[in-house]
Amino acid sequence: MVRVPYLQRHDLPEDLQHYYDTISKKRDFFPRPFSVLLHQPEAATRVAQLGSYVRFESSLTDQIREIIILTTAREMNSVYEFTHHVHIAKDFGVSDEIIETIRMGTTPKGLTAEQAVFVNFTQELFRSGEVSDDLYQSLENLVGKEGVVDVGLTTTYYRLLASLMNIFEVGLEPGQEPLLP
Repeated sequence: MVRVPYLQRHDLPEDLQHYYDTISKKRDFFPRPFSVLLHQPEAATRVAQLGSYVRFESSLTDQIREIIILTTAREMNSVYEFTHHVHIAKDFGVSDEIIETIRMGTTPKGLTAEQAVFVNFTQELFRSGEVSDDLYQSLENLVGKEGVVDVGLTTTYYRLLASLMNIFEVGLEPGQEPLLP
């Protein structure tokens, strides 16, 4: 049960509704995490701006970004994040086998060597709080310094959202089935 009410545009005073409008511009629906964050509209907008960069402007391919997001969601046990991004990942060609491997939190199976680097990097970061020099170098060899920054921003952004969803007990929209155990 969510700990604060989900807010929508009409719940905000007229002079604050522009925050809702700004957040919803690049999204096809208004996600529940942002409905909770609207209790602090300026912060919600800033979080959404980083999310827009991560989702729509970073140097990562859509498929790699979604693999990182699913791995982050799994490592943070974020049912909402994982459930929502499974469908997005599939749209970008992430196979059911890869999604299941990530969902189970096991050693990556069915991934290319390149995809496995992103999963291993994300898992190691969340499980130990750091990344080995060898894994960091493997990632940098694949995507360069700018790409490593984008991977870091992606893992950090989705960790932020997962933490906030855990704090506020954000639930799935009605009719959705959770895709994490």
